[in-house]
Amino acid sequence: MFPNRHGADVPLGLEGCLSPSDPLQPPRPLRHGIGILPAQLVLPGLHFSIPLTAFSPLGNWLSRSREHQADRFAAELNATPESLASALVKMSSNNLSNLHPHPLYAAIYYSHPPVVKRVQTLTAAMRITT
Repeated sequence: MFPNRHGADVPLGLEGCLSPSDPLQPPRPLRHGIGILPAQLVLPGLHFSIPLTAFSPLGNWLSRSREHQADRFAAELNATPESLASALVKMSSNNLSNLHPHPLYAAIYYSHPPVVKRVQTLTAAMRITT
């Protein structure tokens, strides 16, 4: 409960967050709840973003490997994996995605495999099932 401009206590909610008494100050819950100003969060945020950026290729690799597993599972589950492959090609053409990204760029920044590799996975699954 925080007192509003008129001295009445109001529960911590949208009024406490969106209508501070002084527009130049951060909202009351942030100032009084955790005791620091938003500007004081900038340096720790930058400090932690550098190691997280260094580990993002590892997370993307894990995501890509799971997408390959999901594609294989979808190919086994679906009677016609070529329909999934054609849907991937249509979606990528509608979204103007890069069909042939540089392998190093894809390894670092892509969380999903490039469409060409996904279609290759699906066509390999089609050969196995037939």
